[in-house]
Amino acid sequence: MAYRYHPELKKLVEDPAGFPPAEKFVGTLDEMREFAAPLYAEMCELPMAEGVTTCDYVIPTTDGYPMRARWYCKEGSTARSAAVYVHGGGMILMGIDEMDADLSRYVAQSGVPILSLDYRLAPENPRPQAEDALDGYQWLVSHAAEFGIDPERIALMGDSGGAGIAAGAAILARDRGVHVARQILIYPMLDDRTVASDDELDSFLHVWFAENNAMAWEAVLGERRGTDEVLPCEAPARNRDFAGLAPAFLEVGELDLFRDETMEYARRLMDARVPTELHVLTGLTHTYDTFPLPIAEKAFEYRSYALSQL
Repeated sequence: MAYRYHPELKKLVEDPAGFPPAEKFVGTLDEMREFAAPLYAEMCELPMAEGVTTCDYVIPTTDGYPMRARWYCKEGSTARSAAVYVHGGGMILMGIDEMDADLSRYVAQSGVPILSLDYRLAPENPRPQAEDALDGYQWLVSHAAEFGIDPERIALMGDSGGAGIAAGAAILARDRGVHVARQILIYPMLDDRTVASDDELDSFLHVWFAENNAMAWEAVLGERRGTDEVLPCEAPARNRDFAGLAPAFLEVGELDLFRDETMEYARRLMDARVPTELHVLTGLTHTYDTFPLPIAEKAFEYRSYALSQL
């Protein structure tokens, strides 16, 4: 049977005003950043969920970089768990300011506080971005008492490129003996070798294409992309040992370039007896949840439920 959009998404696809031409996102890194800037400016202006407050911090990374971070908490919540969030953007775009609306929504629905990290983007930063994420995670662990949370109940969470970085940080944590309660990976970018999709799927992709993916991975890895020199913390699909990794929740759309690598990653986690929950959502594209769809509301509710179970 041929691919088809989810009925709710199909209505937007048929309305150019509601579903902007994704081809505009294809180009050089500078062109992508320039095109995305107005969209990200709009994201910064979206209202936060009621009852959620924020506080900004500066976290010193192990190599001395002052990394911005933002703490979101729900007024009156007694949750003792927390999540460290790594934002999307293909590892080359965005920052924490654009995430206020989404992260406050998770916090409002789950009651679980979130620390959002302004990790360094590629290609300007050659250090594995998972190191920044793990530095932020360990900072929160070391300050758990101040935030009133249990250091054994902190998750790593992210979307798209940020989910790939979170997965890489979970690998580093396992290798260094750092406990992670759970990894929550929303349509994760995991494999630098994913530079093409099947012809039928190509016409359904939105926002993130094989061309974008190849360009982003080249920004992250340079000439090492596709070679045996790529580290598992940089492209988690390169990992060979899944034993002992944090329990995982993974979600991806059926019409997402990252579908197959997400499913394969979940399978390898399961093969290693890592508790794993996988959701493949029929007829949905990458970042489908940025559109006002009932199915997106349901996805946010279930992700918030996953957070509440920490």
